[in-house]
Amino acid sequence: LALVAGVTERVALGTTVLVLPHRHPLLAAKMLATLDHLAPGRVILGAGVGWMREEIEALGAPYDRRGAWSDEAIRVMRACWRDERAAHAGEFFRFDALACRPAPARGTIPIWIGGHTPRALRRVAELGDGWHAAFPTAAALKEGIEHLRTACAKAGRDPKTLTISARLGLPGKKPSAEILAEVKALRDLGVEHIILEPAARDLASMTAAIERFASDVRARLEL
Repeated sequence: LALVAGVTERVALGTTVLVLPHRHPLLAAKMLATLDHLAPGRVILGAGVGWMREEIEALGAPYDRRGAWSDEAIRVMRACWRDERAAHAGEFFRFDALACRPAPARGTIPIWIGGHTPRALRRVAELGDGWHAAFPTAAALKEGIEHLRTACAKAGRDPKTLTISARLGLPGKKPSAEILAEVKALRDLGVEHIILEPAARDLASMTAAIERFASDVRARLEL
């Protein structure tokens, strides 16, 4: 992402997703804030709790408590971005006041939280700036949004303050008309951003898939 930041000026840069238990939140906060200066105001943190037990346990986080670990990690990162000197005393992290520099270029970094479980949607409502849905059908997304609204009501959160994004696969042989219909259905449900994942194994195939999407799908959307 740092390399891409240096050769671009407008494109948003994000993770889809950063597995939170893979890094201490103080380190992650500083890395992301630094990146936000290389790409001023263009960084988005897509965040998730992960699923691979071996990796998470090898890196020192408790697999069965990874959700609570991640909730606390988000709070630590936000404190680091917000406060000149941040201190924290929680279940998983404890540190005295320390300087948190650099601060993000825009003061904070939006966090789009992935996952579809009730716990994940509760995390979105309580701690996120957006929900990042992975490969949803329109029906699954509609159901997820309904659950998210329920979670927001419990958290006292206006769901309209949340950004909804979707990670969309691009099968190489799928007709463009079908992809266009999928994108329109997601947009009509409130999706504001789509992150494309071509089914490609090399750069040339990936570039071709993106170019086909641009000409056959995006060009036909009423933007």
